Amino acid sequence: MLYAGIQIDAGVVIGALRSTSTVPDDRLNFPLSGNLATTAELGWGVSQIAFLIALVAFSRLTAVVSSRSGRVGGRAAVLGGGLFLGGHLVCLLFPDARLADPSGVAAASLFLIGSVFMAAGFIATGIAVLRSGLWSGWTRYTPLAVGAWMVVMIPLQFTALLQLAVAIHALTVGALALTILVERDE
Repeated sequence: MLYAGIQIDAGVVIGALRSTSTVPDDRLNFPLSGNLATTAELGWGVSQIAFLIALVAFSRLTAVVSSRSGRVGGRAAVLGGGLFLGGHLVCLLFPDARLADPSGVAAASLFLIGSVFMAAGFIATGIAVLRSGLWSGWTRYTPLAVGAWMVVMIPLQFTALLQLAVAIHALTVGALALTILVERDE
């Protein structure tokens, strides 16, 4: 839930600042500058750590580990979350880097590859959860919803819709967090 709240807030705030920022839009820290960029990136990194912890918990649920595809998907989702954390670290270390600089390419690559792993992982776990029959109601669809949105989000990462895409992703992750709480193994 921490991740979802911070990312939804970031999507709204960053989206609002895009049109008034003096930071060039080819920078990793766009539209933020200075200490604000550093503080925001630290917050996003901490939220990513919280999400990674939730991913590990999710990947260990019985409905996920009940099949080989669920286990592999769970690992892929965790790997994707770890790559996202790496992307945040690069952005923190090189906030003023241009997107075309090696550090900018590294950050974008980590986020892109992380998105692919998370999309594939959540689709695999989503199918595994549905096949397991262990969850009922809306919760059984949340892993698949996260994966489907990640697929949609991949091309949106390179557009002005990135912040909106992240906010919607955070909503799907918030639903997943509720699912983990509701469907936790006894």
